[in-house]
Amino acid sequence: MRGSTLWLAGLFASTAVATLATLPLAGPAEAGPAFNQRFEGTWVGAGTVKRDSDPSPRRVTCRVDGAADETRLALDGSCRAMLIFTRAIGADLAVDGSGTYRGVYTGSRVGPAQLSGRLDGDRIVLAVRFPEGVGGGRQEMTIENPEGSDRFTLRVTDVIDGTRTEITNLVFERR
Repeated sequence: MRGSTLWLAGLFASTAVATLATLPLAGPAEAGPAFNQRFEGTWVGAGTVKRDSDPSPRRVTCRVDGAADETRLALDGSCRAMLIFTRAIGADLAVDGSGTYRGVYTGSRVGPAQLSGRLDGDRIVLAVRFPEGVGGGRQEMTIENPEGSDRFTLRVTDVIDGTRTEITNLVFERR
């Protein structure tokens, strides 16, 4: 299915992993409270989501509410495409003592996806594992929120026909 039936599947599971500027790897001590708190509040966003069945990316608008503490980051909301289709989306991530984020993305019509990754500078890079038989197992999500910014991006990529391809590209601003 390679991202096709997963038009929003990469949103939070995949926000998180596109190839952005290379930043130094942040150590475990930097994961958690300070970074997680950047996502507190209400966010609105827009961008594109690609499905294999569509010849071009589909424009979407989204709204999410963020909640965080020193060991958890949660995003919960919905996205709308073409004014007629709305899908609930969310990601619930916990960070452990080693700085690894693990959690679940919800919003795909095929079921929840498992997320696992690390903080890398101002972004979390996550491997996305959808239920068996979905995609090629090479989806990545990147969620980036520069320090002091009221904006974050969520990007998801997959390997399609041997080439890393952006499936989701969303930009959120704090409201």
